[in-house]
Amino acid sequence: MKAAEVERQADEVLSAYEVRTAPVDVLAIANAEGIELAEGDYAEPFCGRIEYHRDVGTFVLFHPRLETAKNPGRARFSIAHELGHYFLEHHRALLMSGQSHNSTSNFICDDVLEREADEFAAALLIPSFALRQRLARRRFMTLREILALAQEWQSSATSAAIRYARFTSEACGVVVSQDGIVQFYSASDETKAMGFGFLRKGTPVPSRSKTFEAGKPGAANSILEGTGGTENWFVDRQFHRDLWEEAFPLGGTGMELTLLALKTATD
Repeated sequence: MKAAEVERQADEVLSAYEVRTAPVDVLAIANAEGIELAEGDYAEPFCGRIEYHRDVGTFVLFHPRLETAKNPGRARFSIAHELGHYFLEHHRALLMSGQSHNSTSNFICDDVLEREADEFAAALLIPSFALRQRLARRRFMTLREILALAQEWQSSATSAAIRYARFTSEACGVVVSQDGIVQFYSASDETKAMGFGFLRKGTPVPSRSKTFEAGKPGAANSILEGTGGTENWFVDRQFHRDLWEEAFPLGGTGMELTLLALKTATD
């Protein structure tokens, strides 16, 4: 399923429920759809699960309790992820056939269905109209501004950064890493056009990068930033660009979120 189709489905849900302001009330949407909510203080690493109970014709969504969640934005993302399985037609068909499983959200899973549900969750929690409004005033955002966007819409920092990369005209890329290893990479269209659209999962984080510093034990819970070059991240490329790197440790997850802003020929 193409990303544009997932985006369109999320936009249709937002329109149907007349969402105009932050944050998106995902529990209200679930209730309005007749989904039974089964919240609880589930142990890590449980993210969420949705099932279809054929005997009563009801969907049941198991999710972390928002009031006690260590990271409410991530918990809301998990709920939105499960709603992706409900609203995306081919996901829903699988659920109604009796298939279900515990979900792994936040863009680090390789399963196609899980990634589609992640795409839906990100588009539901940070609507396209909100990003267009932001970028109409200025074509780029800093990582600090992206984190503020995530806080405003009560979504995960990772989903906010990825949403930004897919809407901006800036040459940039978002990296999610853990234990010094790249887990996920998403590039803007401008970055893809420059030849830096792919960074393999499992690639080591450059030892001289701000991201590496952010991943060290005892690193401050703050944004680290500085200059660098694409040659440190994309070692197999024949040409390179200067870049500005901003890295932030995602507290409690052992992961780091990085924004790479590449210098273009016109900068």
